[in-house]
Amino acid sequence: LAYQPHSFQRQFCKMTFGDDIIAISAPEPSDLDRMFEWENDPSLWGAGDNAGPLSRASLSALIDNGGGFLAVEGQARFMIRRRSDGATLGIIDFFGYDLLNSRVGVGILIGGEFRGSGYAKRALDIAAGWLAGHHGMHQIWALVAADNAASLGLFTSAGYKATERRCDWLRRSGGYVDAVLMQKLLT
Repeated sequence: LAYQPHSFQRQFCKMTFGDDIIAISAPEPSDLDRMFEWENDPSLWGAGDNAGPLSRASLSALIDNGGGFLAVEGQARFMIRRRSDGATLGIIDFFGYDLLNSRVGVGILIGGEFRGSGYAKRALDIAAGWLAGHHGMHQIWALVAADNAASLGLFTSAGYKATERRCDWLRRSGGYVDAVLMQKLLT
């Protein structure tokens, strides 16, 4: 049997939040090609924990499920769009949802042509407000490769603090690299 979201989940997944510049919303069928391109770009795999390519079918199932339901599945994916023209700028993922301790992990990807325009920081700021206000989260965390200066700078500029360094935490083609735990307290 295929998973069918409950009516509340379907309604929730259609929700959009954001500001006057960007909108953050569940993925739509029209996002499949872009998601497939990003998820299967080996140059991006070192920034996250993607161990290999994802099929169109698995991404299509994610889209059909509205990107996931944070409180039920412990993870959710949203697309970041520019309001002025509807351009898909990137993806923001929430995972490791921990209701007991009021925390959740975050990962973000902005398409290469849109990087350096402040969209990632804006999305992280909007997400922090949404997670605190609608989910009662106390903190958000991200695990960032220690050699990823751009991501470390992004999370620092969005108010995250480096709180832990994990030695040889992420595997790369030539060995291992340390990871830095970045945390942002919301309440």
